[in-house]
Amino acid sequence: MSQDISLEEVIRAIVSQAGLSREDIRKKIDATIASFDGLLTEVGAALIIGDKLGVKVQAHQPEPGSAGDATGSESPSKIKDIIERTKQENGMKNINLYGRVVAITQPHEFLKADGRKGAVASIILRDATGQVRVSCWDEKTKLIDEIVKQGEIIGVYNAYSKVGKTGDVEVHIDKRGMFKPKPDGVDEASFPAADATPAVPAAQASGCIAIAAASESATFVGLVVKVMEKLPPRAFQKKDGTEGWIARVRVADESGSGFVVFWGDRMNDYNDLVAGEVYQFDVLAV
Repeated sequence: MSQDISLEEVIRAIVSQAGLSREDIRKKIDATIASFDGLLTEVGAALIIGDKLGVKVQAHQPEPGSAGDATGSESPSKIKDIIERTKQENGMKNINLYGRVVAITQPHEFLKADGRKGAVASIILRDATGQVRVSCWDEKTKLIDEIVKQGEIIGVYNAYSKVGKTGDVEVHIDKRGMFKPKPDGVDEASFPAADATPAVPAAQASGCIAIAAASESATFVGLVVKVMEKLPPRAFQKKDGTEGWIARVRVADESGSGFVVFWGDRMNDYNDLVAGEVYQFDVLAV
């Protein structure tokens, strides 16, 4: 990590490069801290303001030991290593990683089991070894709007991982975790472009088969596929007279293409899918 930058250094940079007065900057700092429910320090808030204004500063990190500090002590891990270790150990903690933002899912609200409102938002990060979904929850979803930009390299700190319902490895940011835009010392050229599509070898995962072999397989199969297109959901009437929803997704691997159909409570999985990304489906009925 580079040497910590002080609040005064950030303010001076904003004054000189953006032409704002110190009073205006202070007001923006207070408003930004309030919008993050006090999770940011003054330095962290000032860095966000500077980044929005295109101000160049020497470092983009919150003060160590504060509520906004989330850089952690672990060295950044490669996405491939995170995926492999998560599957082996059924999860990881204190994850730090760098990646290019290739997709952003805007925050949406839901009701928790206790009746309280919750929120979730996610991004897809990619490095030279693979890609992974990173989700943040509740008040942390504000980071998606305030910090994360399509195509940029960001750092993720103090996150944890688990295997999701579809069999994909997911990285999550809770109260301890944090994003940092444009982390210092990172060679941007070493990361794939945001529009680069990773190869999807047929049956690349254990227990999965190629699409071309699905019709000849057993009743239930696993697939590793790229989502080519999400077709719009449509309503239908169930046998009991109630309304249901169904949606199709066109998927492909090196062997061919086909459709995955979602309905009932699996519509939540459909909503989470991002066209152009790669997913593993462990149990599909043929």
